[in-house]
Amino acid sequence: MRLYRKNNPEYYKNELNIRNEWIKNNPEYHVWNQSYYNWRLRKTAIQKLGGKCVICGIEDVRILQINHKNGGGNEEVNNSGKGNIAFYRDIVKGKRLIDDLEVRCANHNVLYEYERGKRNDFTNYQPKVRKWNGGMVSA
Repeated sequence: MRLYRKNNPEYYKNELNIRNEWIKNNPEYHVWNQSYYNWRLRKTAIQKLGGKCVICGIEDVRILQINHKNGGGNEEVNNSGKGNIAFYRDIVKGKRLIDDLEVRCANHNVLYEYERGKRNDFTNYQPKVRKWNGGMVSA
């Protein structure tokens, strides 16, 4: 197909025009198709990494997340300029090594972030009591 497009650029331009016209006339279907593609790609990436939480074994894809064992997940996705979908695509196609990745459910992933110090734990937080001194607040 790519060779045909390369050898027949006028056909490819016409094909693109038809596709773009369809997207313009059917935006709700385009959004749905794109969302479905992204969901399938994410599901396939999770399946490639084991398909269940490494802690509790839950297999519900809706709550599973990909965790970077060594941290740096946000930096990898944000600094690449590609986003989550490209990250999932790289996992599925084998372009991304998966040695430092694991699947966790949402609860265990958040607990893991607390343990690593990536989130603040306010369970033992005691706010400072402020006293009123006739118009001024002091700690």
